[in-house]
Amino acid sequence: MKSRVNGVSGLLPLACATFLLVFLPWGQVWDTAGAHELAAGPRVQVVVGEEDRQPSADPAVGRLRKARKGDYLFCSATLVGPSCAVTAGHCSSVFQVMEFDLEIVPNRFTYAAPENLFEVDRARVIKVNEGKGRDWAVLPLKPNRLTGRRPGEDRPFYSVATTPPAPGQTLVMTGYGAAGNMYSFSQQTSSGSLTAMVNEDSGLTYVEHTLDSGNSSSGSALRDAASGEIVAIHTHGDSERQINSGTLAVGLGDLAAAIASCEQGVLGIP
Repeated sequence: MKSRVNGVSGLLPLACATFLLVFLPWGQVWDTAGAHELAAGPRVQVVVGEEDRQPSADPAVGRLRKARKGDYLFCSATLVGPSCAVTAGHCSSVFQVMEFDLEIVPNRFTYAAPENLFEVDRARVIKVNEGKGRDWAVLPLKPNRLTGRRPGEDRPFYSVATTPPAPGQTLVMTGYGAAGNMYSFSQQTSSGSLTAMVNEDSGLTYVEHTLDSGNSSSGSALRDAASGEIVAIHTHGDSERQINSGTLAVGLGDLAAAIASCEQGVLGIP
């Protein structure tokens, strides 16, 4: 079993361009500016300021999609155990397969190799989709059909922080969102800061942040830049205010219970 990740993954030394085109596998050019219609959920995603995402190769971060190729609906998810990943609850339409270690090719959409593809055990998914502060899911992943191995046996995974983040804290976010460069829907990493902890009347807390996102970034883990631990899950964007937000993971008891029950193979939350 691999140990938990306690640092920020390295970035690949790839140069980025600034146009919005993706070439689909059969050669069709797709203008990703309209990709919001294909996102797995009606959430607005926001690039805050200038696009600063860079291609990355974090083996613990995967892309969620439907099992049938050609359905261009995606979300991002992050391993938190040998067999389990966290993402956004509103991404439920793509809780079918999770793929890792996708090849990064400029202007080209790619799929993972068969040995890096894992089916979601949909009967055991635990999810909540009740808006800001209550939008998360824990996904049990079946062993790979070819190798019989669990995803976390061959790649690291992250832990959830136990100390709440604070405004001004530097965060990183890795996901597979559309971007203002030639690497849309490939894995990219953004850095930024947590700007606010918002407490609603219901007692729920969500975080606001300046990390860039695009359609399909939903479900990406917001991690502390220093420790690498997960502090929140990216879920929403506000284009008018030019800010993004996510569900606070620290201290969220039902999320912690869901992660524990996922790894134990127990149905439901105790």
